[in-house]
Amino acid sequence: MIELRDVCLELGGQTIHRNLNIEFEPGQHYLLTGPNGSGKSTLLALLAGLVKPLSGTVSINGQQPLNTAQCSRAMVLQDPASQIIFPDVDSEISFGAINAGFSREKTQRILKGWRETLGIDSQDLTKKQQPSDFTGLLSGGEQQLVVLASTMSGAPDLLLLDEPTSMLDDVRTAQFMDAISILRQDNASLTIVHATHDSRVAESGDVCMEIQGHNIVTRNVSRSPLAEKYSWPDIKLRASISKRHFLAVTNVGFSYTNDSFLFRNLSFDLPSGDLVCIFGGNGSGKSSFLELLFGWANPSEGKLKFADNVKIGIVFQRIEESFFERTVTRELAASLKLVDEQVKADMIKETLHEFKLTSFAERDPVRISGGERRLLAIASIAVTEPDVIVIDEPFSGMDKEHCLFLIRLFRQWCETGKAVIITASRADHAFVPNARVIKLHSEQCVEIPRSDLDKMGHSPICE
Repeated sequence: MIELRDVCLELGGQTIHRNLNIEFEPGQHYLLTGPNGSGKSTLLALLAGLVKPLSGTVSINGQQPLNTAQCSRAMVLQDPASQIIFPDVDSEISFGAINAGFSREKTQRILKGWRETLGIDSQDLTKKQQPSDFTGLLSGGEQQLVVLASTMSGAPDLLLLDEPTSMLDDVRTAQFMDAISILRQDNASLTIVHATHDSRVAESGDVCMEIQGHNIVTRNVSRSPLAEKYSWPDIKLRASISKRHFLAVTNVGFSYTNDSFLFRNLSFDLPSGDLVCIFGGNGSGKSSFLELLFGWANPSEGKLKFADNVKIGIVFQRIEESFFERTVTRELAASLKLVDEQVKADMIKETLHEFKLTSFAERDPVRISGGERRLLAIASIAVTEPDVIVIDEPFSGMDKEHCLFLIRLFRQWCETGKAVIITASRADHAFVPNARVIKLHSEQCVEIPRSDLDKMGHSPICE
């Protein structure tokens, strides 16, 4: 049993947890939930031995300190690319088993088993390359699968998961839950602590721990926030004050190779006031399409044309790569280098308030939560006032409050003459109010008719 006694935790000079007293029983799957910035990742880092408490003790079976000799631990971070070590998929998945000291034969069996369980042998994952090829070419969701497989291949006693399904589509999430079931069958004493906002995984948990301020409330999963079903509010979009045509996409297709397309026949127009969602599973080409918009790659077929003098701003999925400054304020200021100093100061103050980042103004971007970092990345683009704002997976890792904030923000942008393009791997993140939904498919991309969207109603907010 892992015990926390009178533990206090601090991050960036701010107290995150105070006087925590928690017990984690062997064989239990704990779902850790709470608002963005409440300290879920910090608590996982404590259990992983990555941070030390300001005060209090962490022990296993009454012994201190908690170390790998007493309890082998493995952790999946929010950003999967940050913990990928090897350039090829097979080596990455095998690393956990090799690090655990397993034989070559056992490692090969484990590699084969996890690839099959998590669908890493499937055609969807091999459209860009074979499984033995470059991990850097995988999508964010595919990288998350590979990291999950690598982490689980070492058969740890304590498995720490930080938003492990935030980038996964519905099929991959189901495969992840199957993998968790297999792990628990193989190791009845396995303890899992799983930080999440995702109600899709609620049924896999035994106990829900909800962070409320400096306290943690333990409750049955069926009575936890993860079991509640929310719906997008009925947010009506008023007509845009401007009528411009920003973009024409005509029969666009993209392929990394000559014989296998990620998607083909993608066509749509983007006038001012429109919110468009590019929807597709992991590896369907959503992020690749955004690279086409930004000019980092060229279409393999078809044509993509912006109108003259259109200013575009893009927030990519890996938000960590977009930060260069040591404080939130300086990060926003870096986007406004050509603006008068007094005007710049006013714009930064207004943006911090609008995005609810005022209390983090002097914090390092790496010292705020994943959800708050995503807001900062969006704010850093929005403050430049582009005509077209493109955001890759904006709801990934966001709690309900932040999801609703973004929906209202998109409406505001559209009503003031801008256009917004977002991507989504999950249906509940795609069918948002006022959005035109275009589904990517390898051979035929289709826009889902508005009448069909209306019949579906407003989808639930699951994360």
